[in-house]
Amino acid sequence: MVEQAAEGNTAIFNIIVRRHDTNSEEFLYQTLKKNRATPIKRLIRQGTLVEVNFGFVQQIARSTAALHTNKRYVDTQLFGEMHKRRLAVVVKVISKDIVQVAPVTSASIAEEDRTSFKISQDTLDKMPRYKDNGKESNLLCSMLETVSTQRILRWAFTEQGLVVTRAITSS
Repeated sequence: MVEQAAEGNTAIFNIIVRRHDTNSEEFLYQTLKKNRATPIKRLIRQGTLVEVNFGFVQQIARSTAALHTNKRYVDTQLFGEMHKRRLAVVVKVISKDIVQVAPVTSASIAEEDRTSFKISQDTLDKMPRYKDNGKESNLLCSMLETVSTQRILRWAFTEQGLVVTRAITSS
């Protein structure tokens, strides 16, 4: 996290680095690399809940003490792209390295949006990280993303598959 310190005309930034244990994290490609005989479709399939690391939006500290986005380096996250680590549902396993997913958000969805579905609390209760967050989770089918197995974290999924709820009323 970058915080701007108030120091008159001098540009001073406090950079706060928090320790994050990454030893226990394992990405899907690492699992597939350990045992090359295991096909990806045995590990994940359509409807599997996974956690995807979409990256983060970088900030640039200027000498004028202003914080801006990183627009000069196009290999980083750009405005409008999905970012942060979030829950997603596997839509299709395209190849051993590429998976198509639909992201999950905690933002409320419009009632007339027919491309979004609410994920039931019963499904979320089976996953320790999302169990007691107290937020609704909505699946965004209109925002399909194709991601590498290097972005998919292992293992935030349920064996039984996805349970979605949606009240569909006829007009």
